[in-house]
Amino acid sequence: MLGFLAPLWLAGLSSLVVPLALHLWSRRTGQAVRVGSIRLLSGSPPPMARRPRLYDPWLLVLRCALLAALVLALARPYWATRQDTAATWALVATDVVDRAGLVDSLARTGRTVRPLDPSDLWLSLAIADQAAPPGTHFEAFATPLLSGTRGTRPQLRSPVVWHPRTSVQAPASPATPRPLSRGRIVVVFADADRSDDARYVAAAVRAAGTVSGIPAIVTTRAAAVAGVAAVGSADWIVWLSELPLPEVVEQRLQAGATVLTDVGRAQPVTRAVFGLDHAPVWTDAGGDPLLTVTREGRGLRYRFHSRFSPAWNGLVLDPRFPEAMARLWIGSDSTRIERDDRPIALSQVAPAYDPRRNAATPASGARSLFFPLWLIAVGLFLVERRIVMRSAVR
Repeated sequence: MLGFLAPLWLAGLSSLVVPLALHLWSRRTGQAVRVGSIRLLSGSPPPMARRPRLYDPWLLVLRCALLAALVLALARPYWATRQDTAATWALVATDVVDRAGLVDSLARTGRTVRPLDPSDLWLSLAIADQAAPPGTHFEAFATPLLSGTRGTRPQLRSPVVWHPRTSVQAPASPATPRPLSRGRIVVVFADADRSDDARYVAAAVRAAGTVSGIPAIVTTRAAAVAGVAAVGSADWIVWLSELPLPEVVEQRLQAGATVLTDVGRAQPVTRAVFGLDHAPVWTDAGGDPLLTVTREGRGLRYRFHSRFSPAWNGLVLDPRFPEAMARLWIGSDSTRIERDDRPIALSQVAPAYDPRRNAATPASGARSLFFPLWLIAVGLFLVERRIVMRSAVR
């Protein structure tokens, strides 16, 4: 199946009329012949109107093919088989009734079945959207509950069709009072040369706790003394060090804590490399992910692919930095006594669909025809120039 990533360039095929017009209305000049005298030459006949004549038809075809190859290359064509263009992922929540039978029936239809975390539907959809090949369609089978919508509604490159399913957990009554949140324990570990980074992050976390109503109990420690006693029962752990993440922090992450790490390098990186399960949370001005998130065990790990330092970027000096941290702080509220399982409308739980994010990438398994067309265009240009030069010599 042939497709185009930039189909608007196909309008450039209208430029084929230019060489056609030049060949139709071009007039060849006669050759000069030296004669001894013009006494015996008769006068020229009166001029007569002639129809346009097509000169050098094969050269015209060559030039039209050259322009067509250039236009098609700019339209970025690709070739994909049919099985690559209609991939469908069935995302089934782990708490739906009769999940085993539903998964079995979906697998028999050829769909790729993936689990969906009912406690954080938006994050699970964002991770699946990052891992799925471009052009994939999602079908979500879950109960739309308030507890599954945390943080900011994500923008996906894959469309989602929602199929509500009954949860094994009975939804709470609308009159059930919402439980209060206790304060979170936040430990910031930093190297000695990153004390300023720790100070910026700690101030942003405290501000997030103030505006969200979820108090933040922040302590700052040296990364070299990270141990069981220092980590304790921390809800949030910020690791600002070039040292690898200690095992005690990894264990706390698997148990349900939220861990935030920076790039951990001495020099800025020009472009970060991510895994397929890294869902972008923040992006830079060029659209490249700046902060990504993955689920590891019961916890969340945020990777900031820079440093919280004005020498690296101006993020920490931006007034919107505390607001961005507050969204992370509220989105991963794991300190509640019980889930808020009140049902909500599908329009509130369905993520936003942004087809522009999928417009510049072909489907998985597709073969790009961009470079072959460029090679064809270069070959046609060389042949055309050779023919023209040989005609000029004659």
